[in-house]
Amino acid sequence: MNNLLTVITLIYILGIIVGNVLGSPLWFSFLLIILPLAFAIWGIINKKNVLFAMLGFFFVIGLLNFQIRNLPPPKNDISHIPKNQYATVIGRVDDEPRVKDDKMFFTLAVSRAGKNAVGGKVSVISQAGSVEYGDTVAISGQLEDLQGLSNPGLLSFADYLEDKGIYCQLRSTRAPPEVIEHGKGSRLKKLSMVIKSKLIIVAQKTLPEPYATLFVGIVFGFQTDRIPAEAKAAYKKAGVAHLLVASGMQLGLLAGGGLFVVRRVGLPLGLGISIVTMLNLLYALGAGLGPSILRAAIMAEIMMIGLLFEREKEIYTSLSLSAFIILLFNPTTLFNVGFQLSFAATWSLIYVAPVIDKHLRKYMPQQIASLLAVALAPGLVTSPVTIYHFSQTSLIGVLTNFLLLPWAGLLVILGFVATVAGIFFLPIAELINGANLILLWFMDWLVTFLAAFPLAEVYFATPTLPIILAYYACLMGGVEILRRGAWPKLNRFRLTVVCLSVFSLFLWNTAFSLNDDKLMITILDVGQGDSIFVKTPSGKTMLVDGGEPGMGEKVIVPFLRKKGIKDLDLLVLTHPHGDHVGGLPYVLEKIKVKTVLEPGLYCDFAYYRRFLQLIKKNNIKYTLARAGQTINLDEIKANILHPVPPFPEDINPNNVSVVFRLMYKNFSMMFTGDNEIEGEAEVLSRFSGASLAGQILKVGHHGSVTATGADFLEAVKPQAAIISCGQRNKFRHPHKATLGKLTGVGCKIFRTDLSGAVTIKTDGQTYSIVTQR
Repeated sequence: MNNLLTVITLIYILGIIVGNVLGSPLWFSFLLIILPLAFAIWGIINKKNVLFAMLGFFFVIGLLNFQIRNLPPPKNDISHIPKNQYATVIGRVDDEPRVKDDKMFFTLAVSRAGKNAVGGKVSVISQAGSVEYGDTVAISGQLEDLQGLSNPGLLSFADYLEDKGIYCQLRSTRAPPEVIEHGKGSRLKKLSMVIKSKLIIVAQKTLPEPYATLFVGIVFGFQTDRIPAEAKAAYKKAGVAHLLVASGMQLGLLAGGGLFVVRRVGLPLGLGISIVTMLNLLYALGAGLGPSILRAAIMAEIMMIGLLFEREKEIYTSLSLSAFIILLFNPTTLFNVGFQLSFAATWSLIYVAPVIDKHLRKYMPQQIASLLAVALAPGLVTSPVTIYHFSQTSLIGVLTNFLLLPWAGLLVILGFVATVAGIFFLPIAELINGANLILLWFMDWLVTFLAAFPLAEVYFATPTLPIILAYYACLMGGVEILRRGAWPKLNRFRLTVVCLSVFSLFLWNTAFSLNDDKLMITILDVGQGDSIFVKTPSGKTMLVDGGEPGMGEKVIVPFLRKKGIKDLDLLVLTHPHGDHVGGLPYVLEKIKVKTVLEPGLYCDFAYYRRFLQLIKKNNIKYTLARAGQTINLDEIKANILHPVPPFPEDINPNNVSVVFRLMYKNFSMMFTGDNEIEGEAEVLSRFSGASLAGQILKVGHHGSVTATGADFLEAVKPQAAIISCGQRNKFRHPHKATLGKLTGVGCKIFRTDLSGAVTIKTDGQTYSIVTQR
């Protein structure tokens, strides 16, 4: 079998996927591996075909490797030390410290905590100091659980750290780390950091800002956090965000250009590949040896080895071997979006682009056809991956890549030559970067121009796995039809297979969407603030509050787009404080809103003023909330219980919060905003207990002692209470007294600071509550 390695790799990947989905016990996997081994031994003894036994062996290896990599931290890991207490830890700085203002952030590979020998890694936040990678340091601070907003479908920083094997953090505010010893750590990594810093210096000395930062982002894929936000947004809209990150594209362009030069010069193949290998290594070192760069370097080296042994036609073998080696060392990489995009884009250039190129040459010159094929194929193959992870794609990405790829390739090659030469003789870099500056200006102008086109950026709901598989099946079918130049003949067997596949797709897609007929309420994790999303069984949508400033961009709008929400039927602002209105201006800018409901107490806050301006600008229906009103969202009703005007001039804005009771069949939930005990008393004076009772209570004012009075609790009689508050918030919400009152009435408590977002699903009779952490 010519593609045996490809089949083995796919089977190994299937084992990883099954391990991720099923999570079977480790002992079961060890037991399972005996079966293919025994069958293989029996086959060898009896001279039978052992192919299926070998494939079964690699399937179990994939399953087993994934499970081993996901074992809980060992008992001596620092994450097992009790949290929220001070500790002095000693360890080695495991990455390059980042300094922002007066704070420093780095990872510490721990060796001791107090008098105990421990292991593992901890994320450190400390005062800035003179600390470098490889230093052994001592630092005192408070051990904490990882912090970060945790919401459905959105990757948090805590998720990112846990994927790297870091399960806790240490916060030190007393003093910077004390350096015990210099000179530890990987020499290769240190060399990479030295080269990286010299490359940045050359760029800064030979190019003006912001082009120097843009230059190192495009050529080497680092310092992207310093690229202006509007520039990153433009590249994202234009479908060329991959130009600004270390995606492996740069290394591929450099290796391809290097091979082209050595072949044109006429160097022996072995010498030429050795030279390109040195360039490959030098670039990987300069780019910081990041995961995507290492993936690209491994792929490039394996393919060049295949070229050296005249096996360049077996490109699938080289690609499969690259994937197998990477996943053998870390099987969880399979679920990394960078890994998926890298291999999907490479496969598109191998499988899809040649077919498109061949057919386009009938209608246009060869060079244009090839360039258009290279621009079109990666978009066709990577779009489902991009939409799945980011819920968006660019409709002009093919055009932008078609126009920019030649210039980007030239910039990467010239930029690499300029910066490396500039380390030794700066005038050479100044000369070459004079031309690069023109390229940068042109590329930046073109991206900004194209990004302004209508529908440059389109958003989709996260597709289900059956839909993605169906897309790739159709894509491969279309490619095969183009490759063969004819439609396949349909016989009874093929027609049966097609019908069964469509039926299976329908069943699986239905299974993935079983909860769509329920009322869903998600209390989002927006830090020290409130934001609640409601979706009715018929698809009506409501958003209650928008959290602090920045939460609209970081959490709410990405969450809505992941859910495929393009418009909101109702937006409720409970009151105009910044931790409730702060994120709403961004929501109004990005999401179509049909109706806004708010109490109407004017406060001269910037975000509230902007909120009102956008309502007027977008011609949104504006309604004042008043006690006694009823909100109707098809089968869902919400009785407004508060506020009641007129409002005294000195009233606390918390006490004009919109309070309402949401009802669906036999289920009800009380929404309270930041209403305090005085406001609760007004509600109790106007409404009886029967109209206040609810299974779930959204606790008022983030669990403050000023809210959730005993009388109000007695009237609502909640079975569960949700508290929306931020980790380590300065108000120390929720208050112990409030927690005591909730516990005293037998209420189960859910907190966003501890559990992340809280999702409630109900059919109107029973309900379930699921937390994100």
